[in-house]
Amino acid sequence: MVPKQVVTSLSTSSFDPKAVFWLRQKRGTFCVSSFSSKFGRDGGNALHVAVQKGKFGSLKCLLKLIQPDEIINHQDFDGNTPLHLAAKQSRIQSSLLLLRDRRVNPCLLNQKGQTARSVIEMLEANTFEMYVWRELKKQEAKRCKKQQLPPVPSSKSFGRKNPPNDYFELSVQTYTVVAALIATVTFAAVFTMPGGYNQTEGFAILGKKPAFKPFVISTTVAMCSALVVVFCFIWAWRDPVKFKLHQLKWGHRLTIVACLSMIVSLMSAVYLVVEPECRWLSIVVILIGCSTPIVVWLILGHEVLIVPL
Repeated sequence: MVPKQVVTSLSTSSFDPKAVFWLRQKRGTFCVSSFSSKFGRDGGNALHVAVQKGKFGSLKCLLKLIQPDEIINHQDFDGNTPLHLAAKQSRIQSSLLLLRDRRVNPCLLNQKGQTARSVIEMLEANTFEMYVWRELKKQEAKRCKKQQLPPVPSSKSFGRKNPPNDYFELSVQTYTVVAALIATVTFAAVFTMPGGYNQTEGFAILGKKPAFKPFVISTTVAMCSALVVVFCFIWAWRDPVKFKLHQLKWGHRLTIVACLSMIVSLMSAVYLVVEPECRWLSIVVILIGCSTPIVVWLILGHEVLIVPL
């Protein structure tokens, strides 16, 4: 249950350190990573701050905490809602997150008489901003039929042709190569089973040992996850915008799953073949393997789960 004082602080332009402290204690630093002493100086609330600073995770967390519609659609001194700011500052993920929330009203006008959609029309919109513009246009057509809004121009009148997206191409190629390598290595690991096969009957010699089951399961998970990434990324070029906004993150997460499974597979294989002769060495390998994801998390934090956009 969220205390009333916390909700009041987050929903208005007043900054209450006690509310932020409560959030930090109960929800973690991730939810309040966007706050600063400048909170609310332009009349915005916590949602405005999260959008302005590009803290997608904080915005997502706050949307779960704050319930009333009028808070989520709060307007700052310029009449901008969090959706206006997300559109104005080209926060693509934040814009789409807000649009998916039925409480967010895309029909509101700021002091200049602009909706979030018409804010984008003032920009030299790139491919991703045009994608958000089309989504805003759809929402206005569904939910703003009885309201007088700024006219909708042709997309050709304000959109600009984008140069080749080198970052996107490099990302797709990198994920595809890494996933293909993981699939190849794990596939080969199954056929070069630790300890080898019984030459007369064909079963794995170490198959009855407890560590054999984690090895087989983790190797299979790694290979299958990598294959899903490779197969899905083949379709990336069909609709690069939609792929980057909605599907790239799943490829990223499946790659993480495959890498973690490979670590488990390595530890299991080493334990199977080394432990009978040198127990301490197998324990050292397991400790190194367990520390690897911890080190990555300490370096990157929660950002390791998010694809930069």
